[in-house]
Amino acid sequence: MSGRSRRERVLAPLRLGLATARITAASSALFVALQADRALHGKADDQARLDFYVRRWARELLDALRVDLVLVPMDAPALDVDRPFFPNENGARVVVCNHRSIVDIPLVLDLFGGELLARGDMATWPIMGRLAREAGTLFVDRTSPTSGAAALRKVGERLKLGRSIAIFPEGTTFPGDEVREFHAGAFLAAVKGRAPIQPVGLAYADESAIFGDEPIGPHLRRLAESPCTRVAVALGRPIETKGVRVADLRDLARKAVQELVLRARAAL
Repeated sequence: MSGRSRRERVLAPLRLGLATARITAASSALFVALQADRALHGKADDQARLDFYVRRWARELLDALRVDLVLVPMDAPALDVDRPFFPNENGARVVVCNHRSIVDIPLVLDLFGGELLARGDMATWPIMGRLAREAGTLFVDRTSPTSGAAALRKVGERLKLGRSIAIFPEGTTFPGDEVREFHAGAFLAAVKGRAPIQPVGLAYADESAIFGDEPIGPHLRRLAESPCTRVAVALGRPIETKGVRVADLRDLARKAVQELVLRARAAL
C-alpha cells in the first residue's frame, strides 16, 4: 500500500466526521434562527429573510464539503472568487442548469437565491430534506403527470410573485459534459410568466463528484471524505421569453447550457 493510500485511510474518516459535524451544527442553528425570526417578525417580508437563511445554509454546506468554486462570469475569463450572490434585479427568472451532483443544489441556491424545483424523494433526505421543505422547495415526481402539473402550477405562482426558480431540466443527474434533452414543462411556465431564462453550465474536475444512480447517503459520504471538490460554474446571458415558442425556448436554453458547460470545463 502506498504512503498516500495510508494517508487517505487516516484522513478520509476525519474529513467525514468534520463535515458531518459542521453540516449538522449549521443546519440546526440556522433552522432554529429561522423559526425564531419568524416568531419575532411574523410573515412580513418572509421571502427576503428566507433567502438570507437559505443562502447561508447553502454556503455552509459547500464549505463543509470543501467545494472549490471557479466562477466563469458572463463574457469574461475565469476567476477564482468568493461565492457572490446574484440578486434578482429584474423580478422573476428561471435558472436552468445541467445536473451532475448533489453539490449543484447548494451552488445554485448560493449564487441565485430563490427556490428550487427538485425530485420528489429529496423531501425525505436526512437534514437536507427538512431544510428544503422549509426553504419552499417545489417537489415533483417526474413519473407522475399529476405531480408534474401541480409543480408547474406552483412554479407559475412563484414567478408571478417575482421569485427565482432554479430547475435541472434534464430531469436527473448524468455523467459527462453532454447536456441531455430538456423537459419542456418549466419553459412553459416561464413563457406564461414572461420570466427570462438564466442559463448556467457546470463541470466537475473529478468524476467521483458525480451523483449517478447511487443512494444519497454514499454520494454525500464520498463528497465529505474527499479533500476537495473542484467545480467550475459558467454563467450565460439571460434569454428573453416574450414571443418565443416553448419548444424553441427549450432548445435555445439547452444549446446555451451546453456551450456554458464547455466554457466551465475549459476553466478547469
